[in-house]
Amino acid sequence: MCSASGPTPAINDEARVLKAVPHRGAADTEVRARMPGAAHVPHAPFAATRAISIAASPPEVWPWLVQVGVGRAGFYSYDLLDNRGTPSAGRIIPGLQEPRVGDWIPMSASPSPRTAFCVAAVAPERSLLWLKPGSSW
Repeated sequence: MCSASGPTPAINDEARVLKAVPHRGAADTEVRARMPGAAHVPHAPFAATRAISIAASPPEVWPWLVQVGVGRAGFYSYDLLDNRGTPSAGRIIPGLQEPRVGDWIPMSASPSPRTAFCVAAVAPERSLLWLKPGSSW
């Protein structure tokens, strides 16, 4: 089972950087809304709501989101940094479409509680909650 706790020093450093633009792209209503998973991290050192607009419906976007991760579909970002140089997937991968609570989302080639996020809740086409065990991320 996934659980979060207080921040680690590395998280505090990252939090200072993110505080510069904590709500990039988010509408005021999104910033004020209680986000799924907020109860899992009741003592977060800061709150940030990042958002982008996508010209697609939730059913069109969901399959791409649930397959992210190193050794999975990548992160659709800077592949050299985020996916060990492997290009992110350009297609939906059927075997990665059913995330379950307790699954690991790898951030490195060797997933562990230190190097991965844990799926804590799934609400298909609405929210996918990841927790970083032992941190407030």
